[in-house]
Amino acid sequence: MSSTRLVYLALMLLAVTGCSSKQLYHSAQSNRLNACQNLPEPDRGSCLAQVHRESYEEYQRQRQAVLDAQK
Repeated sequence: MSSTRLVYLALMLLAVTGCSSKQLYHSAQSNRLNACQNLPEPDRGSCLAQVHRESYEEYQRQRQAVLDAQK
Protein backbone atom coordinates (compact mmCIF):
# COMPACT_ATOMS: atom_id res chain seq x y z
CA MET A 1 0.00 0.00 0.00
CA SER A 2 1.39 3.41 -0.89
CA SER A 3 2.09 6.02 1.78
CA THR A 4 -0.55 8.30 0.26
CA ARG A 5 -3.19 5.63 0.72
CA LEU A 6 -2.07 5.02 4.30
CA VAL A 7 -2.33 8.72 5.11
CA TYR A 8 -5.76 8.88 3.47
CA LEU A 9 -6.92 5.83 5.42
CA ALA A 10 -5.62 7.27 8.70
CA LEU A 11 -7.42 10.57 8.07
CA MET A 12 -10.65 8.77 7.27
CA LEU A 13 -10.41 6.72 10.48
CA LEU A 14 -9.83 9.88 12.52
CA ALA A 15 -12.80 11.59 10.89
CA VAL A 16 -15.09 8.63 11.58
CA THR A 17 -13.92 8.36 15.18
CA GLY A 18 -14.49 12.07 15.79
CA CYS A 19 -18.00 11.93 14.40
CA SER A 20 -18.82 8.84 16.41
CA SER A 21 -17.58 10.42 19.63
CA LYS A 22 -19.68 13.53 19.04
CA GLN A 23 -22.72 11.43 18.16
CA LEU A 24 -22.30 9.38 21.33
CA TYR A 25 -22.10 12.57 23.39
CA HIS A 26 -25.30 13.93 21.85
CA SER A 27 -27.03 10.58 22.27
CA ALA A 28 -26.11 10.53 25.96
CA GLN A 29 -27.35 14.11 26.34
CA SER A 30 -30.63 13.12 24.67
CA ASN A 31 -31.02 10.20 27.10
CA ARG A 32 -30.36 12.51 30.04
CA LEU A 33 -32.93 14.97 28.69
CA ASN A 34 -35.53 12.21 28.45
CA ALA A 35 -34.77 11.14 32.01
CA CYS A 36 -35.27 14.73 33.20
CA GLN A 37 -38.73 14.80 31.64
CA ASN A 38 -39.84 12.02 34.02
CA LEU A 39 -38.90 13.96 37.17
CA PRO A 40 -41.34 16.04 39.21
CA GLU A 41 -41.25 19.79 38.53
CA PRO A 42 -38.89 21.00 41.29
CA ASP A 43 -36.23 18.52 40.20
CA ARG A 44 -36.90 18.76 36.46
CA GLY A 45 -35.64 22.35 36.16
CA SER A 46 -32.25 21.68 37.76
CA CYS A 47 -31.88 18.45 35.79
CA LEU A 48 -32.55 20.25 32.50
CA ALA A 49 -30.06 22.99 33.44
CA GLN A 50 -27.36 20.37 33.93
CA VAL A 51 -28.10 18.67 30.61
CA HIS A 52 -27.80 21.94 28.67
CA ARG A 53 -24.84 23.19 30.71
CA GLU A 54 -21.97 22.41 28.35
CA SER A 55 -21.45 22.00 24.64
CA TYR A 56 -19.61 19.06 23.13
CA GLU A 57 -16.60 21.29 22.51
CA GLU A 58 -16.51 22.36 26.17
CA TYR A 59 -16.83 18.72 27.22
CA GLN A 60 -13.87 17.82 24.98
CA ARG A 61 -11.72 20.64 26.44
CA GLN A 62 -12.47 19.51 29.99
CA ARG A 63 -11.87 15.87 29.11
CA GLN A 64 -8.54 16.68 27.50
CA ALA A 65 -7.47 18.73 30.52
CA VAL A 66 -8.16 15.75 32.80
CA LEU A 67 -6.26 13.39 30.51
CA ASP A 68 -3.31 15.78 30.31
CA ALA A 69 -3.24 16.13 34.10
CA GLN A 70 -3.03 12.35 34.49
CA LYS A 71 0.16 12.11 32.44
